[in-house]
Amino acid sequence: CESTSDKFFKCLNENLQPHGNEKATSDGLNQCQPLKINYEKCMEEKLKKVNKNSLTFLTSYKEGNK
Repeated sequence: CESTSDKFFKCLNENLQPHGNEKATSDGLNQCQPLKINYEKCMEEKLKKVNKNSLTFLTSYKEGNK
């Protein structure tokens, strides 16, 4: 997800200026929305894989110790 997150956070950094300007913040978030969706999708997929692998490891470890 490195490339996806880089694009999303770069967009935020470029479009959420100046600080304290609600209109700029709203417009910036709208411009970055497609990148945010891609970022969230990628992170969800990665977390699903991590959770499955972690649980498999713990189950295997417990069974091996019996």
